[in-house]
Amino acid sequence: MTSSSGGGIGIRTAAGSDERNHGQLHVYDGDGKGKSQAALGVVLRTIGLGICEKKRTRVLLIRFLKGPGRAYAEDAAIEALQQGFPHLIDQVRTGRADYFNADEVTRFDRQEAQRGWDIARGALASALYSVVVLDELNPVLDLGLLDEQEVVRTLAAKPAGLEVIATGRGAPRSLVNLADLHSEMRAHQHPSAADLGVEGIEIYTGEGKGKSTSALGKALQAIGKGISQDKSHRVLILQWLKGGTGYTEDSAIA
Repeated sequence: MTSSSGGGIGIRTAAGSDERNHGQLHVYDGDGKGKSQAALGVVLRTIGLGICEKKRTRVLLIRFLKGPGRAYAEDAAIEALQQGFPHLIDQVRTGRADYFNADEVTRFDRQEAQRGWDIARGALASALYSVVVLDELNPVLDLGLLDEQEVVRTLAAKPAGLEVIATGRGAPRSLVNLADLHSEMRAHQHPSAADLGVEGIEIYTGEGKGKSTSALGKALQAIGKGISQDKSHRVLILQWLKGGTGYTEDSAIA
């Protein structure tokens, strides 16, 4: 996970940071997995901070290119959040379930992308939400399903206190340049892990922000999967070099 900042600073770790009062634009892209997972970690952190600090927080998840009929790793985690905090999180899914490339774009794909973006624009202007997640917005722009310039202009004019997260491969340069935080996920597969029978180990490293956030998202996925399948869903989080208090994940864990 690497990072380049396109006009500001990334998320600081201390819970008392002034930057938390200024909503940032996050862009998570790259070929590696974990982009939607990192967004889930931010959602969990936001809900936790709102509860612990007794502040009004509400999250909107708009999931582009993820229409009904196909299961995704984050489905159970979102369902668990909605069950636990139905008054704090809303979800909208748009698009079709199957994968397609730029040569296979249909009128329906454009209509669904526009439907999601119309909802997003309304949410940005509503002052109802503290965080808006635009999951898979990056490939929507890469496919040309929305007007890139119009999207960037709208996000540039978002309310100062609103945090916006855009995920997915192929983030356009104009969006990256606008972002306060740009983290690129890169997958590094161990060359002999499969031969050695090693699995279930993920390491998040690099200079970019979002590593602990991604781990939170992974934990939430495990909990959600356990609830949906009625299985054991207990998670252990060991935090090294984080004695004392003041970390943004503290409230999420609480």
